[in-house]
Amino acid sequence: GLLIVIQVLALIRRVEKTNRDLARFLDAIEFDDFTQSFANVRGGGSFHELRTSFSKVMRKFQGARSEKEAQFLYLRRVVQHVETGLIAFQPDGTVTLINDAAIRLLYPTYDNPSKMPAPPTHLRMLPELLATHLRSMQIDERELFRFTNGDETLHLLLHATRFMLREKLYTLVSLHNIRSELDRQELEAWQKLARVLTHEIMNSIT
Repeated sequence: GLLIVIQVLALIRRVEKTNRDLARFLDAIEFDDFTQSFANVRGGGSFHELRTSFSKVMRKFQGARSEKEAQFLYLRRVVQHVETGLIAFQPDGTVTLINDAAIRLLYPTYDNPSKMPAPPTHLRMLPELLATHLRSMQIDERELFRFTNGDETLHLLLHATRFMLREKLYTLVSLHNIRSELDRQELEAWQKLARVLTHEIMNSIT
């Protein structure tokens, strides 16, 4: 009878330990804590195989998470590298993404990157005229927008699109400063006019 009692207590203890390991495994998945390890936990037979399987699943999750973080850093670096300004925001005006090119357009007086202001977190932190226009933009249409930012007049080509991500709606707007293109076209127009006038003047002189 004493032996049976000891065996029952040992069995209960083993089952409770296995249940605790299972609960720890499920909690780690729920809270994205993939640093848990089950490989060195004592136990024989099928219990050892179970904990080994737990460890393999943890390593799989950890590898998938590392790959996701690497892809996120890669895409973030690409977004920050492009010369076109990008702003993404939610319907309530919360800005979820803004790259360096957009900040340089909005704050042209900050030449030193180390002194750039903190990225805006809401559309109300942008120039009022621009923020209002961003909210009212038509999707998948290109619009030419001009506004004065400080002492500089910006000519922006805007293009907006919307998408759903994890049941949340986002609007992504690209801002391309076409001032240089306009200046180049204006210069070419003046050059053509000068050639025409020169030709007419030379004809008159002749």
